[in-house]
Amino acid sequence: MNLGERIRILHVITDLDVGGAERMLSNLVKRHDPDSFAPMVVSLRDIGPLGEHLKANGIPVEALGMRRGRPSLAALFHFRKILREFRPSLIQSWMYHANLFSFIGTGFGRSAPLVWGVHHSDLRFGVDKPLTLLVGRACALSSHFGPARIVCCSNSTRRVHESCGYAASRVLVIPNGFEIDAPQSAAVSPVHSELGLPPETRFVAHVGRFHPQKDHGTFFRAAAIVARSCSDVNFILCGAGVSWDNPELVRMVEQAGVRGRVHLLGFRRDVANILKASFLVVSSSCGEAFPLVIGEAMSCGRPCVVTNVGDCAEMVGETGCVVSPREPVNLAAAIVKLLSASGEEIVRLRTAARQRIHENFELDAVVGKYEALYKTVVQDWRAVAQPKANICSTT
Repeated sequence: MNLGERIRILHVITDLDVGGAERMLSNLVKRHDPDSFAPMVVSLRDIGPLGEHLKANGIPVEALGMRRGRPSLAALFHFRKILREFRPSLIQSWMYHANLFSFIGTGFGRSAPLVWGVHHSDLRFGVDKPLTLLVGRACALSSHFGPARIVCCSNSTRRVHESCGYAASRVLVIPNGFEIDAPQSAAVSPVHSELGLPPETRFVAHVGRFHPQKDHGTFFRAAAIVARSCSDVNFILCGAGVSWDNPELVRMVEQAGVRGRVHLLGFRRDVANILKASFLVVSSSCGEAFPLVIGEAMSCGRPCVVTNVGDCAEMVGETGCVVSPREPVNLAAAIVKLLSASGEEIVRLRTAARQRIHENFELDAVVGKYEALYKTVVQDWRAVAQPKANICSTT
């Protein structure tokens, strides 16, 4: 490979809302070595808040305008036009729909080498939509002759998808990465000020969209138990659909009897402020792969209570608590255990959480793994393509 030539990477993703895979893509393209890589991002749907953010940072972004669950020939033609004009050295797609679309849009992988990204924890009826299950299974079949590599964000994701028929020889794991945040100062947090609460109020935070996989019901059943033991604790939740306008969620709050101590903040762009304002962070999910919010909480020194799904236990290690999913009594016990810990123990856990992220999941190291993979894939592709070109030139 000509070392002076930049690798043009076309990132393709289903949408650019604020989700885990979307944020990992954003973090990656903003940190690409500009002397070696030239990224562009394509959203199958609309630009979204992260797309606007990327454009503001000088990253080209295109939206194909597809509607949820509806194939579009116009989108396919638009994508083919982008391929002709951008001439990518490599295409990195993110999540099932974008993986399958890129495979079809590149003429079944003939236009450029494909790297697929898989950020799904599993494929289950009752949790995933039927179309998602269908697309995921179609990707399993296509994986044997489409992508050069398949990047899973967790070891659990790799195991699940290999068991579903994904080509094991093409699969590797690159975990999500996180910036190590500076310790919080002693100043009153903006979240406490916003909610009109004294600075000594302790928050138990839950960050995630309203979705069956996040299991808000278990969280609120646990919160009811915690509230009886810890009078100074409030529960702060944010994410798409997590607001007082959601009657199903409000019903969970009312049944738990904790309405006066619950704050439903909806979608927030300042999640980092919420994490820093919190005493601890909880994931009650019944299915996850490698949740960014837990890594982000640990990176700013917050102990976490997580359910034993995906790679959550591996992420947290000895810096927090791990319980089985759908067990509110055990979840509550773990929360109370941390809330009742001594000041010295909390300082130790906060330091250990930050150190664990630094040693295992630091963002720049993860970006380096992606860039090394891209260089290898492009070199392999050109090594195969060059002999074919030479044969054609001599005939």
